[in-house]
Amino acid sequence: MREIRIAIVSKRIALSRFFALEAERFGFEVTTFDKAAGDLSAFDMCILDTEGMRHLPSVLARSVVLIADGASGSEVADSGMIRLGYPASIRDIDAIYARLLLGGGVENKKEKEETVESVERIYFYREIANTVRYNERNIQLSDHELKLLERLCASADEPVSREELNRLLGAEKGNIADVYICRLRRKLESGGKRIIFTVRSRGYKIITDMEWE
Repeated sequence: MREIRIAIVSKRIALSRFFALEAERFGFEVTTFDKAAGDLSAFDMCILDTEGMRHLPSVLARSVVLIADGASGSEVADSGMIRLGYPASIRDIDAIYARLLLGGGVENKKEKEETVESVERIYFYREIANTVRYNERNIQLSDHELKLLERLCASADEPVSREELNRLLGAEKGNIADVYICRLRRKLESGGKRIIFTVRSRGYKIITDMEWE
């Protein structure tokens, strides 16, 4: 039987040890990190403690548990992540580890039901500044890039004028919006399909859904 690997990312030693001890009891191989590692795709599950962390790892494991201080219990978000309250109960942790052991992971049932034609979502993380998740990647944005992205997503697939985007960035004239749209495209569309479009004489529009995590 293949060994199940878990990554625990936390600056808090006590938290890492707490989750690691229970994982080892299940027979999992555990690796702990005190800062965001770049690529966690080799692990079966990663447990992320966002306390004191400015950004997430660039590539996550298929199953993700996000620690939420002060919350209670656990819940599965639309992105497929489990949000687990901390301090956490042994019962909640065991339920997550047991599901992983049985091969269930933390897949979201909604994702299985979506068709190939469904619109992909951009997930905005509340806990981690300027970080979004899109196309299986966590992407770090500047303040201006985040403002533009939020405004475009708020209008769904309706175009937003350059003038409005310029004003949003604090400029009445010039091409500052065009500059940051180009930067957004490079970050979001790298290796994937195009989602930001120029609408002649009307501005820019984005074809995707947004959701806060």
